[in-house]
Amino acid sequence: MGAFFGGAILALMAAYFLNRRRKSPPYQDRSSKAIESAHGASTKKSLRPPPTVTNAWERLVPQPVDDETMGSLVKSLLDRVALHVDNFYARKAVQLSTSDLEFFAKVDTKLLPSPLSEMMMDPAMQTLAIKHCIAFAMTDSITPADDPSNKLLPIYLAALPRKLASDPKNEVDLKAERQAYAVLKSIQNCLLPKLADDPMLADHRRQVTTNMINDLSAAFRNWEVSSSDNGERAAQNLAEIVGVAFDVGMRIASQACTFGFEKNHRRRRSEETESFVVLPGFNKVVDERGNLIGGPQVLVRPTTYRPRRDR
Repeated sequence: MGAFFGGAILALMAAYFLNRRRKSPPYQDRSSKAIESAHGASTKKSLRPPPTVTNAWERLVPQPVDDETMGSLVKSLLDRVALHVDNFYARKAVQLSTSDLEFFAKVDTKLLPSPLSEMMMDPAMQTLAIKHCIAFAMTDSITPADDPSNKLLPIYLAALPRKLASDPKNEVDLKAERQAYAVLKSIQNCLLPKLADDPMLADHRRQVTTNMINDLSAAFRNWEVSSSDNGERAAQNLAEIVGVAFDVGMRIASQACTFGFEKNHRRRRSEETESFVVLPGFNKVVDERGNLIGGPQVLVRPTTYRPRRDR
């Protein structure tokens, strides 16, 4: 009997210790190797820089405009150009003079299928060519270039930035350059003087506006709708469109991403005759982080015209 109880007690003790071992945390090796390993991991972690608040300036600048809104702004500008031509110009048979050719030279984009003088002699092409020239004048005036003297935007926004990447084939440097440009565009409008606060910038805008209106009005005056005050109203409406173009250009210039106007028609194999762009398209080509977009992201499709084959 005693042996029976003794065996039972031993069995209970064995079960107790086995159960306790299962619940207890695993044994930690405190050998010198384990301690060295743990110490090394701790040391490596301490070498990392402490967490800091990066790009704190981002909360001080206006939030970027979404792509849909940007597309709507540009489309509204181009729609106003088209409506302006529909309201103030008409097809007419006109005998061109030497002065007409001189005026054409100031507004010809060189992107039409024929010289502007030939386009304006064809009644079917006249209003299309006028829309083309006015729309391109508006979009060119807000597109940065090496020579910003004839741009609506302030000089510091209209001039192309200086190249940072010395090797045009080094994609790493090119991406870094695009990123730097994105940051610049995000903050420059907030830090630099406002247009209204700088008389020289305001004078520059007025002069460019006047030149645009005078050149476009003179080039197409022969096709204005006959009316006693039509020329004056057309010039006033054109000035309002220039103002809209300026606002759109300032909005584009303040975005971290990069946009571009599509001015050349991409001819398809199925097209037997050459088409041309009447109203340019508007694409997003670089995102907010300076990454090239694989294939431009189309925000506004260009309006194109393809003459009939028998023309």
